[in-house]
Formats: sequence, structure tokens, C-alpha cells
Amino acid sequence: MPELTRTEDFPFESIVASNGKSLLAGMMAACLVGFDESLRGSMPRGWSAHHRARR
Repeated sequence: MPELTRTEDFPFESIVASNGKSLLAGMMAACLVGFDESLRGSMPRGWSAHHRARR
């Protein structure tokens, strides 16, 4: 989305673009957490995730 980085001449639009990108990043993070939980919940008995990060 290179067009969102060209808003230096428009302060309001720059703020909106920045906040919009932050909102989208937060939504994506929440979706990934939910997807991760669903994958862990449907894992067959005896299996485990490899290279898992500490929480």
C-alpha cells in the first residue's frame, strides 16, 4: 500500500492512514491468536507443536 505512505502534505489523512494501519495490524494479530488457539485445540492426542515460543 505505497499510496498510504505519500500523505506528508495532508496531516489529517496521514493520521487516518497511520491509525488505520495500526487498527488493521491489531485485527490481524487477534485473528492469528485465535487461529493459533484453534490449531492447538484440534491437535491429535500425543502431538505437540515444534519450535513453540514461550508465552
